[in-house]
Amino acid sequence: MTLYLDYIAKAWKRILRCGDTMLPFSAIDAVTVQSLELLAPKHSDIDKSLVIDLMERGEIFPSQNGRGIRKTLVENICDFPGVIPSLWTFFETLKYLEPLCEALRQLLGAQMKRTIRSSLAGLFFPPSKNMVQLNETEDVEIKVELSQKDAMMVAYTELWAFCSRHFDGLTAYTPRKETGVPKPHVKGPNPVAWQHLAKFAVSRGFQITHAKDLVAKEERYHSELALDYLRKAKPMCATFSSDHVQRVLTAVRSYESPKAHESILELPHLSLDRRSGRPFERDFIKEKEIMFLPQLYSGAPCENVNLRLLRHDLFSRIFVSLELQVCDVLCTKSPC
Repeated sequence: MTLYLDYIAKAWKRILRCGDTMLPFSAIDAVTVQSLELLAPKHSDIDKSLVIDLMERGEIFPSQNGRGIRKTLVENICDFPGVIPSLWTFFETLKYLEPLCEALRQLLGAQMKRTIRSSLAGLFFPPSKNMVQLNETEDVEIKVELSQKDAMMVAYTELWAFCSRHFDGLTAYTPRKETGVPKPHVKGPNPVAWQHLAKFAVSRGFQITHAKDLVAKEERYHSELALDYLRKAKPMCATFSSDHVQRVLTAVRSYESPKAHESILELPHLSLDRRSGRPFERDFIKEKEIMFLPQLYSGAPCENVNLRLLRHDLFSRIFVSLELQVCDVLCTKSPC
């Protein structure tokens, strides 16, 4: 998160830049920050119109009276590449990352040392092929040769993306409640979700003892779940054969079978109240479909303030080395 804090300072310096000079930070007041945080005027005509209106009414940068300076400030704001950050968005980002961190710490178990990143880096041994997920059931090989550091960053970022899609099954956290509907019920921790995370982590080269233990128990545990389902579905039946159990397992696996890669989802414009913190329940459904690296890092820039833009913006700030070094080789099949 220190990267994000550095990014906040750089973002506001960029906004304050006027030619060869930079306005002092004292030019920024609390109302200006509160008015601009979470806006992405470069990607949204609605946000751009709001910025222009705020400047014309003198509600932002009120201490700057020169017409030329105010015009430059508007241009800087409207040309800002992404979502305008602040200390408030920093703490909202922590809310989003909290369940993801909890899942990864638990996955590491006794092997958690200092930070999640340093712990996973020390346990990473590159697999024979560097793969990246297109969706939940389909991987694609990265054909360009990667250094061990870049290979680790791809795998590391994929783990975070996995947890972002499934934090409701890995932890007791839930997405945020939509207005007018019941509060989401707690689904996790779900042991099956945990086995999927463990299997994925091992497949990406992380030699995590706890993860390997979960993978080793996978078949037996799935059989126990299938048997438990049969007992609940048929409470009058005293016993079930291995054939009955296998039929349940086959039905589940057929549902999880690979599907053809679908076109990129059309995502709606997000209002300001939906751009921070943990996702709302409706947005979380979309998050499960878009939180894959090829969708976040490849292709043309997004032209709307939608969920994909927000997650790309967040991940590119936290995993900056991935953005700079390997985003161009992740995948050419999936545009933004």
